Order: sequence, then structure tokens, then C-alpha cells
Amino acid sequence: MRVPRKLLLAVWPALTLLAYYLILFTEWGNTYVPRSTAMAVAFDTAVVLGAFSSWEVFRTEKLTPVRAVAAAVGVPLVLFAAATLWVGLRSHLSA
Repeated sequence: MRVPRKLLLAVWPALTLLAYYLILFTEWGNTYVPRSTAMAVAFDTAVVLGAFSSWEVFRTEKLTPVRAVAAAVGVPLVLFAAATLWVGLRSHLSA
């Protein structure tokens, strides 16, 4: 399924800004603080959608500067999602 280009370019900054806001400026990004299930689902959804929208912009965009920005903001989100998954699995398996 292809997302229309204008919609993708409009949604991508919103999703990545939301993900970075939740990571940097709220307690939701702190994986060591106990969170409710709803908070965890909302936070992880924002991070994963931000990362995947960055990947889609990187994959489909023809302008090199836009692709570079998409990669620059998408790679840290992917790394953060992987680290969050690792910390969560480690804490659940050790309990």
C-alpha cells in the first residue's frame, strides 16, 4: 500500500516531532520508570510510526536533502526503539 506523497510529507514531521518530544521532554521516554500499559503502547507506537515514516520518506523521496534529513531523524528513533525493546525484554525475562 502506498501512502500519497503529500500526506506522507505532512505526517512525517508530526510523527517524528511527537516521538522526539515524548523521548526528550516527558517521563514516557524513561524506560526504567514503571508506566501504565496505555502509556507504554502510546509511546512505543509514536516511536515506531516516526521511525517507519522516516524510512518511507527516505525510500521514496527524490530530493537528496529531504532524504538526508529523514535518515538523520529516523536512525536515532530506530536505535531508541531497539534499546527500549532490549531493556523491556531484559526486565521481563529476569523477573
